[in-house]
Amino acid sequence: MALTGELLNAKGVGFLISKCSPLKDFGFRVYCMSYDVTKGILYASTSNGLFYIHPNGEGKPITRRNQNFFPNTLCYYKGKIYSADKTGGILVIKNEEIATTIWPKINGHTEQISKLIVYKNTLVSQSSKGLFQFDQNGKLLNALNSSLGLSTNRIIDFTIHDDKLWVSHINGVQQIDLSSLHQSITTPLIKISSILVNDKVVEGRTDLTD
Repeated sequence: MALTGELLNAKGVGFLISKCSPLKDFGFRVYCMSYDVTKGILYASTSNGLFYIHPNGEGKPITRRNQNFFPNTLCYYKGKIYSADKTGGILVIKNEEIATTIWPKINGHTEQISKLIVYKNTLVSQSSKGLFQFDQNGKLLNALNSSLGLSTNRIIDFTIHDDKLWVSHINGVQQIDLSSLHQSITTPLIKISSILVNDKVVEGRTDLTD
């Protein structure tokens, strides 16, 4: 649990909290968090940088080129944490270390991501230009805009549940079926039985000039 200037460890059953205690050494502002359910590790982007925090409350910073960095979004997916900051790159963190960087690009320019959710190994991402879907190499797969029924690119927030993308924007809330974007279209087989040139059947010829 994050409050202004403090991280709290809350314990309870369901929605009932029975005990709440502050985490030692984390009395500063928290911007976003994500939880690794396999290892029980909490990742927190704070005013002092990015930290991973073990269940016992002990934490260590994660640095980039020996410098603190400050992600504005964090997302857990299959043992990895995806983080994005103002540089535009998406850092993939595995085993408490930066494993690789993804550079999401639109028209050859790296896009600055404000929020992302990993959906079926793709990155559904929000930027100042709207919502986009990238692959794991940063290649643009889909622009989730008016062509899919979205009435505006001024996005407030979004979430994904059961293949449905729910988007909150200045005009209200809309839903997009993401599963329909991945349906493959089978190319029909075309069989040519004969070719007519000047009303004459052409068979076994490549030169059709006469």
